[in-house]
Amino acid sequence: MIVTPITFDRVVDYWRHVDHFLVKAISHGQQEFDVYDVLAECIRGNWLLWTIRSEEELLQAAAVTQVVQYHKSRKVRIILLGGFGMKDWLGEFIEELDKYAKNMGCDQIEAFGRKGWVKASKHLGFKEAYTQVVKEVNNNG
Repeated sequence: MIVTPITFDRVVDYWRHVDHFLVKAISHGQQEFDVYDVLAECIRGNWLLWTIRSEEELLQAAAVTQVVQYHKSRKVRIILLGGFGMKDWLGEFIEELDKYAKNMGCDQIEAFGRKGWVKASKHLGFKEAYTQVVKEVNNNG
């Protein structure tokens, strides 16, 4: 697998090849943003786009990450991750992300996702840290 971070100045060149992976991942979220918001954040350099390709150059997945500075820790957050054949590339993606996290002075990698991520990422050293719940607010009166 070839895992490549795409710098902000090259995002537009890759966007039409990866946006469908990200749209699908966004659809599982809580409407925090849309694909155009993601594009804008990547172009601004606030978020980092990644591509994951097979050795034959077949694009299999795309991811978006962000470095988050908390009061007592610094983490790489996986914001979006979408593609196919995840069992073939997830381990290598996390290895590259681990190197990136170390280079950025981070002490953890974090991700928010559906329950299946707990099982899919456990063998890579992830653990379930907490559960998030949400409630809609009626703003119509």
